[in-house]
Amino acid sequence: MISEFDADENLVGELIDRAEQVLKHDDAIYDYTQVINKSLDNDEKYELLKNFWRLVYINKSKDIYEEHLVKEIGGLIDMDYRDVVAAKLSIKDELNI
Repeated sequence: MISEFDADENLVGELIDRAEQVLKHDDAIYDYTQVINKSLDNDEKYELLKNFWRLVYINKSKDIYEEHLVKEIGGLIDMDYRDVVAAKLSIKDELNI
C-alpha cells in the first residue's frame, strides 16, 4: 500500500487496524464491496484484485483461506471468474511464483 498508493506508514497501520476490526463482523465485506461496485469501473476493480493477490502471495506461499477470500471478493465486486484468475496469474508471474 505504501508504494502503490504513496501512503504514509502510519496511515497504512491505521487502515490495517480498521480492517481487523471490520473483519470481526461477518456482513462487513458486503458493505465494502457495495461501495467498490458503486465507485470503481472494471479496470479499477481488476487492479484492486491484483493488489489483493499481491497481499496473498507476498510471502510466496499459498494459503487456501486467503485465496478463497479473494475469489469471493471477486464475485462480490461483479468480476468474471476468468478475470479473477487472470489477475492471480499476473501477480504470480510478477512475483516469479
